[in-house]
Amino acid sequence: KNNHTVSNVNQIHSELSILISKKHGISTRHLQDYLNWLLFLKKIKYRVKAEARVSFTYMESMKQVHTIAVRNITKLPMPIDLYQAYGAYHYGIFS
Repeated sequence: KNNHTVSNVNQIHSELSILISKKHGISTRHLQDYLNWLLFLKKIKYRVKAEARVSFTYMESMKQVHTIAVRNITKLPMPIDLYQAYGAYHYGIFS
């Protein structure tokens, strides 16, 4: 029922063992996050083709962390001073 079999549990256990061996040990504090990451990757393997997995994973993770709206973009500080960059050209708002 619902594909909950012993073989699926053994497969998840072996994948988790491989993940733990790559990380030089893990803390019990972060064990749930490792399990969440493992299941996230497992779901992606079934939903997304291999060549699109990296961009899909990035977009899915960013969607949960950062939401950008037009009203938020206008509140961001400019990385450069526009007057210093374009003031010598004497056009637009600098004329």
